[in-house]
Amino acid sequence: NGDLTVSSATGPVDTGLVMAPGTSPSVVGLAAGGYEVTYQSAAGQLWTYSSSGFAKRMAFRLATGTSPSITALSDGTVEVVFQTSADTLGMTGTAAALVRTAAVAMAPGSSPSVAAKPGGGFVVAYQAGDGTLAVYDSVTSSSTSEGVAMAPGTGPSIAVGPDGDFTVAVQSAKQTLTTFGSLDGEQDGSLAMLAGTSPSIMALPAGGFETAVQTAAGTFA
Repeated sequence: NGDLTVSSATGPVDTGLVMAPGTSPSVVGLAAGGYEVTYQSAAGQLWTYSSSGFAKRMAFRLATGTSPSITALSDGTVEVVFQTSADTLGMTGTAAALVRTAAVAMAPGSSPSVAAKPGGGFVVAYQAGDGTLAVYDSVTSSSTSEGVAMAPGTGPSIAVGPDGDFTVAVQSAKQTLTTFGSLDGEQDGSLAMLAGTSPSIMALPAGGFETAVQTAAGTFA
């Protein structure tokens, strides 16, 4: 029905909060317990929803069809990143009264991904205006072009390991799963992905990472 629905040990809960069509929510667990969700509302604005049942309108407008990403920082706060209605990278903490922008252009129709750094701050992976992967580091307040050509309309997923090194998973311009690591650079795989889809990646506690994709056959891998 287009509502934001969350699932817990007691089963799914329909929050009654209407999302923008074609967008996806992002959720993060909090160190103190519970979780926080961010999503694009039916009105095209950034909202958050917490496990306490409290919903908050952040009043920032997102680009149509894009989805925000949320992470919990080492200081206990959260950070949300998104593509603004001006097709630039936007960032805000859920307690912040204003949006910060990295003043960098994003490829229209793409969504960014954010991950916390263990020593403080965060990194954001996004598809730049030229269609290649770029990574923004909040500690240096700068973006770096990684030179990996991405499929149009797709978004990257970034994960940071316990040592602080990051790995990004993307659908390449060749429509295959490709990873880029801060230590090992670009690793172009042979796994074909369904056109227009984006991968997801997570760091493992013992090191390394794991990715999930929708293959060209429409199956999960």
